Amino acid sequence: MFRFRVLAATALAALLAPSLTGCATVYDPDAVTPPRWIREPEYTAAAVAAVGQEEAAQAWQFAVNFALTHQFQEDLMDPGRPPTAERLSHAVLDDLSDTAKPYWNEQAHRAADGDQAARGNLNVLQFSGWGEHTEVSKPSRTEMLRTQAIERGIVNYDADSEEITVRFSYRAIVEMSAQGRPVRLHAKNRPTYWLERGASGGYLIDSYLGSLSIDEV
Repeated sequence: MFRFRVLAATALAALLAPSLTGCATVYDPDAVTPPRWIREPEYTAAAVAAVGQEEAAQAWQFAVNFALTHQFQEDLMDPGRPPTAERLSHAVLDDLSDTAKPYWNEQAHRAADGDQAARGNLNVLQFSGWGEHTEVSKPSRTEMLRTQAIERGIVNYDADSEEITVRFSYRAIVEMSAQGRPVRLHAKNRPTYWLERGASGGYLIDSYLGSLSIDEV
């Protein structure tokens, strides 16, 4: 059964307050940041005992790929083109369990109608738009998402749900425009995904917990 574990919020600095309340190479986050960088996670003994090291690693890779692909999508980030319910819902549906899909669709329709709580719930997995009173606009450059980083990952096993859980810290730099000047925004999230095995053998997100925050750098 789908477990409602969503705890979501999106907050910005004063500028935006009206709109939104194997072994991978490790890079120095204080140095020049590449477009993407990832630290290897910790695998708990419970996770390895439950599904094995290979399956646990597959769960981690699924979670990382999902976050890097869906947390910020360029076609949902243009303040001049607010996303519709269809655009909010369709991109991630293939990666959700059958029990999670109805909830996601419901939240997408509520968010498109201006429900801020629903928008926050979507933001945990996928940024869902800036809101009607935002003061930022799309910059002249094509890409708004500048960098992404994933670190402090933990792959664990939830004995109650009998599902693998993946938790990590996500950071991104988003570049927008405000009052004719470039604005760099720092996004942070620490989501947890509860994953179930799909019929095809891959993983699906069954429920999730997190909170996306966005502040001016």
